[in-house]
Amino acid sequence: MTFQQLTYLIEISKCGSINKAAQHLFLSQSGISTSIHDLEEELGITFFERTNRGVVFTAEGKEFLSYANSLLEQKQWIEDLYKNKDSDDTGTVSLSIASLRYPFTDAAFIEYIKTRMGKRFRYLLKEEEVDTLIEDVATHHADIGILFLTGYPNHIVRHMIISRKLEIHKLCEARPSVYVRKGHPLTRSKEVDASELPKFPYLAFEHEQSLAADFLEEYQTPDMKHNRQYISISERLLNYQVLRETDCYTTGSGLLLPNQASDGILSIPIKGEPPLELCWISPPVNQLPETVWDFLEILKKKLTESLEYTEMLREKYLE
Repeated sequence: MTFQQLTYLIEISKCGSINKAAQHLFLSQSGISTSIHDLEEELGITFFERTNRGVVFTAEGKEFLSYANSLLEQKQWIEDLYKNKDSDDTGTVSLSIASLRYPFTDAAFIEYIKTRMGKRFRYLLKEEEVDTLIEDVATHHADIGILFLTGYPNHIVRHMIISRKLEIHKLCEARPSVYVRKGHPLTRSKEVDASELPKFPYLAFEHEQSLAADFLEEYQTPDMKHNRQYISISERLLNYQVLRETDCYTTGSGLLLPNQASDGILSIPIKGEPPLELCWISPPVNQLPETVWDFLEILKKKLTESLEYTEMLREKYLE
């Protein structure tokens, strides 16, 4: 299949006949017919039926046309992007980060872009689930990925990362924790026993029903499987609001940063759980652009601030 064949097919759909399409494209009718026939043979479908009035596209042909149009639009967009550069252009500065939903990543990204608004730049931060994050780094849709890893069941995640020929770089450790509102019944202790959690509604970010527990961003404990009160929300600010105004809880790294959205929320370490390792994953580091190293320096600073702020809140509010 070639872009040329797609162009022929779309022109036929616009003109309603092979003859008129050939005239518009300054080609022979036989040449276009042969090219379309070859594509039909390759894909095993029939694009249209010939009638006395022209051509009538089949259901499969109409479906294929939608894909063909999309491909040609993307081709045109890429050509325009690189053909229309300024003559004095020195290149585009780029940075692409894939991360789970972490406030310190957001804060680092904001600080990075505030001081790096050059002539041409392309900065991207994507909040994703674990499997998508790994895939994006492996396929170069993101320069690096940021996530927490632990032991079981995350040996599956580690294997997936290594099998994609990615490297794992440790930043720090944090204790698995629950997030709750200030004044929540669980704040009566500096640690929470996982067996207490099923007494309260569990709040999680919405995810695909088929997604395995290994790839959820929330920290999972065996006791949580017995929780019969479950709320799933896809919007981050609404998650914060539900936590602040109800006895719901959610789980994760426990790390917080001072911001309006998370004000009124505390995190409490879960007793007896192994530590989480905050990591960034990447292709071989010699392939990384300089922008990644600049971002990582800012990320480390924000991570230190987050660790200190979280400990301050625990000392102040946990009994």
